[in-house]
Amino acid sequence: MNQPVMVYVTSDGSVGSNDGSDINAQFNGDRGTGGFAMVYAFSPTARPTMKNDRVGAWQLGDFTASGQSSNDHTLVGTPDKAAAAVFANYLKFAGQLQSLEKILPGRYTSAQLDYILRFA
Repeated sequence: MNQPVMVYVTSDGSVGSNDGSDINAQFNGDRGTGGFAMVYAFSPTARPTMKNDRVGAWQLGDFTASGQSSNDHTLVGTPDKAAAAVFANYLKFAGQLQSLEKILPGRYTSAQLDYILRFA
C-alpha cells in the first residue's frame, strides 16, 4: 500500500494474584496498574527519525520499584495521559502537530511536549 502507518498496542496489565511468587497462587482479578502501551511507526520512504536526547529515549514512563505498577506520577502514568502522549506522537509523525492545541487544548506545556515527543 506504500503508506506510512502507526500501530498502537495497549494492555490493561492482565491479572494479578495475592502472592505472585507462589507458582500455585490463584489469580484474583484485573491488574490494571500493570498496563502498558507500545507504538510502532513505519514509513515506506525512510525510517522515522527519532529523538535520542536523553537516557531511555525509547521509553516514556516507568513502573514503581515496589509493586511493579505503573508510576502515575509521570507525564504518561495514567491511561488518559498515555493516550494523549501517543496521540501527540501520532500528530508529529503525520506532520500535523500544529493541530494538537486545537484538539487537546492546554494539555501540555512546551517543556512537557518536548519531553513526550519521540519523533524528531
